[in-house]
Amino acid sequence: MDEQRDLGPQPIGELLTRHGLVAHDLVASSTEQLTHKMVARAVKGRRLTPRVMWKVLAALNTASGESYELDDLFDYAPRRNSRLAERADAPDDTDPGAGPSTEREGSYACPSCGETIVVPIDGLSAGVQEYVEDCPVCCTPVELRVEVDEDGSARVRAQAE
Repeated sequence: MDEQRDLGPQPIGELLTRHGLVAHDLVASSTEQLTHKMVARAVKGRRLTPRVMWKVLAALNTASGESYELDDLFDYAPRRNSRLAERADAPDDTDPGAGPSTEREGSYACPSCGETIVVPIDGLSAGVQEYVEDCPVCCTPVELRVEVDEDGSARVRAQAE
């Protein structure tokens, strides 16, 4: 994988300190599956998937009572007007007039614990995406490769990091 994974301390660490919060506060206030390890990686600057970034953001906003944006927490956050910055599964996406979601799901077996894990796949973006995501069951880092063909068919491959 070409992309740099360790990006140095991120602004989220400073925000946690400013609000007197620790990782446990974010995990406890999260309505989604968020682990202490995910928060620790966010603070240290380990590159996170957009989905995990959104989980951390939502938890920080809940715990702090503020309304931060992704680029307030992460130096490498997607630009506000990019497609990655839009969250397809946000709780406030309840507009009945909204068009169909282009996000599908794929799955892989965790190379460490063997559990089947479901991941989102953007069906409109043909190409290859490679990233590291912690298994939500055993928290082991898993290197994922998602390949989307021109016809929209997708394959997810996983290997231990």
